[in-house]
Amino acid sequence: MTEITDLSTTDSSNTSISGESLDGAIANMGRMDNTLQATMGMLARSIRTNVLRWIDGTDSTKRVALDLSGLSTATTRTLTAPNASGTIALTSDLNTLTPAQAYRRGNILGTVSQSVGVPTGALIESNFNGQGRYVRWADGTQECYLTRTYTVTLGTAAGALFTTTPPSPLEAFPAAFSAIPTAFVTISGPVNCWAGQTDAVSLSSWPRAYPLSDASRASATYRFDYYAIGRWF
Repeated sequence: MTEITDLSTTDSSNTSISGESLDGAIANMGRMDNTLQATMGMLARSIRTNVLRWIDGTDSTKRVALDLSGLSTATTRTLTAPNASGTIALTSDLNTLTPAQAYRRGNILGTVSQSVGVPTGALIESNFNGQGRYVRWADGTQECYLTRTYTVTLGTAAGALFTTTPPSPLEAFPAAFSAIPTAFVTISGPVNCWAGQTDAVSLSSWPRAYPLSDASRASATYRFDYYAIGRWF
């Protein structure tokens, strides 16, 4: 049964028809005439109701209401339908979207992944372990960081400079690279010094490094900062 509710057959402004049944009105021409007049008048103006409801054609207990009470006075809002079919989403649905559907605050950070070069996981992955910190980006870029401190004496002559045996052992990167990365070491301490590397950069480990100074130096503590950038896929 099709009903027009909250409308009147006698109200000149056609703001309500009081639950007239179009199916029932057909059996009574007078009621049908009143109903049609009110309906046409209503359609020629605006639907005036606090809450407009759509009722399912099979199960009348299934309804959708359009409530305009939240609008400011003398305000008209326009809702434009896209030229496509789809499903209406709620703001609460955003928390359930996967990276394949949309990136959001809840899935920007996480485990990155890919399939044939196409990102399938989070945008950024970051973690820390005993070999340093790494950051993986969805585009395949990977950065690794490591900081160590060593106390050494720079007393071994190396030409015009002074150094010591490399105090840093070979250490694995905090995360694996898919190809040999670009890596370097900087050293800072209580005196002027430079960093020297004894090993070529490898796929799996940081290069060893040693400090160099322009004069012999007594025992002191130096900071070694390692950085590598490359690809994780």
